Amino acid sequence: MTSSDVRKSYSVNAGVDVQTKKFGFSASASYGKTQSTLLKNTKKTTSVHASFSSRRVDFVPKTELRFGARAQTAVNALPWSYTSNPGAYEEFIRQFGTHYITWGKFGGIMMMYLETSTSYIEKKNIETVSAQASATFGQVLTVKGGTSHSTTEIDSSFTSATNSLIRYYGGTANLMAEKGLSAWQPTISAQPWLFSTKLVRLSELVRDANKKAALDQAISDYLMRVYLNVELRRVLNTLPSHLRSRSEVTSLNSRITTMVAKYPLVESEVDALGKEAMDTYVKLFLEEDLSQEELFYANSLMNKVDFSCPTGQSIFEIQSWHSDYHDDRRWAFKCSYLKDLYVLGNCYWTDWLYQLGTHDWKVSCLGNRVLKGWYSEHHDWWDTRKHKLQCCEVL
Repeated sequence: MTSSDVRKSYSVNAGVDVQTKKFGFSASASYGKTQSTLLKNTKKTTSVHASFSSRRVDFVPKTELRFGARAQTAVNALPWSYTSNPGAYEEFIRQFGTHYITWGKFGGIMMMYLETSTSYIEKKNIETVSAQASATFGQVLTVKGGTSHSTTEIDSSFTSATNSLIRYYGGTANLMAEKGLSAWQPTISAQPWLFSTKLVRLSELVRDANKKAALDQAISDYLMRVYLNVELRRVLNTLPSHLRSRSEVTSLNSRITTMVAKYPLVESEVDALGKEAMDTYVKLFLEEDLSQEELFYANSLMNKVDFSCPTGQSIFEIQSWHSDYHDDRRWAFKCSYLKDLYVLGNCYWTDWLYQLGTHDWKVSCLGNRVLKGWYSEHHDWWDTRKHKLQCCEVL
């Protein structure tokens, strides 16, 4: 589970629009706490849940819903455009918020959080971990008096590599007791938990077309501004102090400050700065985790050469220089432990990289990517080496 996964989960449960899904929840205390925990965590986190005795409640439809007298007076006092007086719209949002609930699902939720060590994941894959997590949750449900339809056999090595935590919301019961679910379920109707909603922007309640568009722009601007000023700074502040003082981090913080002062914000610019901040965070952590250098010698220019770092590490950088003694290239490989919270995404092989003459040579993957594989062979026509790198995006 990554910060992006958490935001997607919040968005699904809240039924929000696309832009809110992208930038929303930045100021949420629970989201902020979860994000900080994931950024600092040393294990993969998976969550599984089940809902019980759920009921959907539809509130007053938009066609019949009206602002209260105080809110309507505030709407009437707003200028006709957001850009003419952003402060007035910001004050409205501070007082009345950005969204309202159109319907909600109430009931009981049982959540299970599992933290699995990387040593297990390295030998398997994300799909296997998800299946094992679901099977483990199903076993707990069965023990506590529920029903599970999982047919996956639980791997004992997954169990030994995983810590779990169970939380339940709604009702009153002791789930630690045997068959605790059967005692808990009857209490849910008296104390239901709101676990899923549909959020709609307050601008949908504004009758005047101009002010509706202006408030909608103000809400978008507000969400992006909080994303910049709260979430991106939180990510950068998670870095150790000696990394926070690096020029690229201080530059990012300065540019965030400059962008936050801009009215209105441009979504593509916010997107780009957010991606750069996350890429910088990953890059600095990868550099911080640099663990060792290993030297590898090619026996002959005619040989094909490949190299893999020790288990749990990725190739961070390759350096090569000519060795007169061997009349060949000499290789140095920098290997790095990947932070456990990262997952490798799309991988690709580069085009052939040619190494001419005896010049020193240094290469690494670009941007937020790590080197998963490396291959080299002799190029007979030019009497030199050619190489390919397999670069993988870090999610």
